[in-house]
Amino acid sequence: MQKNTNTSLLEVARQLGSLIQAHNDEAERDCRLSSPVLAALHETGLLRMVTPKSLGGLEVDPVTRALVIEEIAGHDTAAGWTLANPLDWAYLSARLPDEGIEEIYGSGGDVLRAAQFGRPITAVRASGGYRISGQGPFVSNCYDANWIAMTAIVTLEDQTQDDDKGEPEVLMVYFPSATLTPEETFDFPKNQVRILHREKVATAAHRLYLRAGDNF
Repeated sequence: MQKNTNTSLLEVARQLGSLIQAHNDEAERDCRLSSPVLAALHETGLLRMVTPKSLGGLEVDPVTRALVIEEIAGHDTAAGWTLANPLDWAYLSARLPDEGIEEIYGSGGDVLRAAQFGRPITAVRASGGYRISGQGPFVSNCYDANWIAMTAIVTLEDQTQDDDKGEPEVLMVYFPSATLTPEETFDFPKNQVRILHREKVATAAHRLYLRAGDNF
């Protein structure tokens, strides 16, 4: 183990093992992580591992993050995914404008994000941002998330809007979860649902970033 690894968080993850295993059957039945396990991930700070300290997070090193996720996943793979997925989206939130970061973290660092990189929804330029519509499949943790990010492709009069290199303009757009509607489909894998955003809703520019080459 590397010298700078946060062993206290790894021990916390080990101690959660019995709780996670006690709720495995419930998670399997309900196709989502149980409330007690999710609450424990929040209360122990594990869902804030990669959030900067300035925003109320723990700002741990990458090795600690990997070892903690490995430990949690050893007790239940769905719990490991429920932890790993929001941590990735917390990291990628850094690409948002400052105003977007302030909106998401305005109430503190304990924020859970869900997202998908799959089939894009539609974005049409509008005053101050875009008008968004569509539906996105496979959005893990959407029932428990505070914010949900979705891939959107910019269109103009039903045609794809290309950038100056002839490539489609693709955005990552963040929504307050209350503005989206989850829809379960029983043939989806565990802990997966589809998100509907049928209405064309204005989205401010500070809630999105351009996925230009995905150079994270």
